[in-house]
Amino acid sequence: MSDARGSADAALGGFRVLGGSPTEEELAAATAVIAALAAQPAAE
Repeated sequence: MSDARGSADAALGGFRVLGGSPTEEELAAATAVIAALAAQPAAE
């Protein structure tokens, strides 16, 4: 789960690096991806 959380932090951090803000749609999509990753058992 820590890997998924790190990936999510990196993805959201990309918005800050670009100087933009995620839209509601982007936040919803990111939340869905994070939830899907968190629901999966750790592969490693």
